[in-house]
Amino acid sequence: MQSQRTLFSPPDSTGVVMGGSLAVLCAAARERSRLHVWFGAALAWFALAGPAAGSSVLQVHLSEMLSRCELIFEGRVVGHSVEDFGSGLRTWVEFEVLDVVKGPDPGRTLSLAFLGGELDGVVSEVAGLRLPDPGERGIYFVESLTRLQVHPLYGWDQGRLRIERDADGSERVVSALGRPVIGVSPETPLAREAAIGTGAGPADGIEIDREAPLRAALTPAEFKAALSRALDDARAEAK
Repeated sequence: MQSQRTLFSPPDSTGVVMGGSLAVLCAAARERSRLHVWFGAALAWFALAGPAAGSSVLQVHLSEMLSRCELIFEGRVVGHSVEDFGSGLRTWVEFEVLDVVKGPDPGRTLSLAFLGGELDGVVSEVAGLRLPDPGERGIYFVESLTRLQVHPLYGWDQGRLRIERDADGSERVVSALGRPVIGVSPETPLAREAAIGTGAGPADGIEIDREAPLRAALTPAEFKAALSRALDDARAEAK
């Protein structure tokens, strides 16, 4: 049986955020031909995957994440499952819920859907989308618990803060790419220029230090306490 690979690529740096073109690459095991999926299939992907399909990702601010996310939780990835929903594949990532910072209690486990996956020799990928691996523990910012999207985390990897252990065995918070998180600045800046990227870096307001040792990073308790204080301050200002 031939394998098939489908790649959804964001546009180049001139592409429009939240609505780039959708390119599909199909690669067979024995042939390296390139085909474009007919227009009707592309429209189906846009309709089912949501407006962010094939687009670049705006850099967001921590204040946006705190106000707009429906759920912020600490969890551990316990498994993946892939389904074919007719026009493509999606991967359900199951989390064990360890603590809730904001939002309703989802119960002991929570499953979030990411567009793409691998099933029966077919591989469907979204450029720039990285699934949390089984065993990963982190603090996750979920945009919506009811709406299926390309990526369920706010700002893609900007809404994914991993927890790792330093040399002494202490737990520390790092960015999705493993950079130590040394502080948070939840205050919304008066003015900022929107940056466009792949969603791999940290959100504005999450301070990282690429040169700092892991032991300099915040502990999960410190990071969650800072988020809770920011949420309390925002509620007080809204009254």
